Amino acid sequence: MNLLYIGFDIDRGHADGKDGLEGFYEIMRNLAEKTPNRLPSYLRDLPNNFPFYVETPSGGLHLLFKYTGICKTANITHGDHRLEVKYLNSGLSLGKKKNGAYILKGDPINTPELPPFLIELVNPRAKPKTGSQKVMFGSQGKQSLKKILERVLSKSTGNNDAQMKFAWRAAYFGHTVEDVLTFVKSRQDVFGNDTDTETVVRHAWNSNKERASI
Repeated sequence: MNLLYIGFDIDRGHADGKDGLEGFYEIMRNLAEKTPNRLPSYLRDLPNNFPFYVETPSGGLHLLFKYTGICKTANITHGDHRLEVKYLNSGLSLGKKKNGAYILKGDPINTPELPPFLIELVNPRAKPKTGSQKVMFGSQGKQSLKKILERVLSKSTGNNDAQMKFAWRAAYFGHTVEDVLTFVKSRQDVFGNDTDTETVVRHAWNSNKERASI
């Protein structure tokens, strides 16, 4: 039985001068909320340590993962960066072509399973229709960030806990993640100044799927 793969095409050495590896890590940082040190070890220093991939004639990479689920996208993009998705072995070239050879590196038996954070990028959850969302803040109406902070302070057990509870509740009341981050960074006396503050806040804000639309 043939293995089914999903591949991520990382271009290198193209005429446009863009570094596909740099783009890959920018996409991971911004869309998957994964800084390099939070990625699986085989993705931290590509192509070193990656168990099974294709090297393209231009020096690019086709990273291969085992995956048989749903793939809804052909490209993952952030700003000027684009990561092409090749699914069900389609476009995962091997052998010689007129412009050079595609070289297989590693052993297919070591191919990693597609991790959850990449599954979310190739099979994103449907966004709720903003037109049908209801704003339900109760009798007190939308809470200000200062009011939310008062509530969070009485229930938090540390800096990160306060950051998570604050961001989650602020998301519910329709505050943008940028406004939340600005407020958190302005109150280091309450939230501290940890190196992972921004990551914690963004993750907690994104985890609240009941964000109000205002």
